Amino acid sequence: MIIICTKNCESSIKEILKPLKDYPVILVDCSSDKTQKIAKKFENVTIIQDQGKGLAAARNIGLKALKKGKYVFFLGADNKILPSDIERAITFMDYEKSIVGMSFVTELETQKTYIQKAINARWKKRFKPGKTWVIGTPYIFRLKELKQFMFDEACGDADDADLCNRMALAGWQFYRSGIVVKDVTIESLQTLIERFRRYGKSDYEYYIKYSQEWNAGRKLKSFLHPLVCEWNWDIKYLPITIFIIIQRYIGWLKEAKKCR
Repeated sequence: MIIICTKNCESSIKEILKPLKDYPVILVDCSSDKTQKIAKKFENVTIIQDQGKGLAAARNIGLKALKKGKYVFFLGADNKILPSDIERAITFMDYEKSIVGMSFVTELETQKTYIQKAINARWKKRFKPGKTWVIGTPYIFRLKELKQFMFDEACGDADDADLCNRMALAGWQFYRSGIVVKDVTIESLQTLIERFRRYGKSDYEYYIKYSQEWNAGRKLKSFLHPLVCEWNWDIKYLPITIFIIIQRYIGWLKEAKKCR
């Protein structure tokens, strides 16, 4: 089963759903555009209305609708995956019993501009195949185990990091695969601002949930996380590196101010 959470994705949803026609798909949607109208043309797609309470809540809506199955894929509304790669992921998970969740390599489908090349370089530098402590969408999870944890709806954007933290404490492991999922987003300065401010909001949500248990050193490490995790690019992409670090901290500070 595949779950896709959507909001105003009429420009991309047809392209995303086309390769998935042989798989059951749950679309959890809170759109005001033509996303649902387009999705209804696909017989394998079940549409569930989302009230717009955040991504974690939308994912839980999709999970609660699943009554059976061994695995669940979560794809973004901009992620295009091939059926052969879905089968490769399932084969891997069948073999690696200790792995509860596995993410995929994201690669921009359009790589024409400086910004697009920079973001692609970021993904290649940051996300190497192998075992890891946290994964983010697009990913596959063992359904039974995931349903025992669910997503914390108070962590609207930090849901991935929070989920992996709780599952890791229970002894589960995660893996980053080399399977490539194409991202059809046309990256621009505006999409970078939206994406990385959301990441900054996620950084703050994770901090506020767990920081009461941390000492000063661990709190500092969390605050420096946006800088440390992003500062590993090629020098030719330094302007974009600095830009997205700034956006992450703006997202952090805006969320902190809102929560006061």
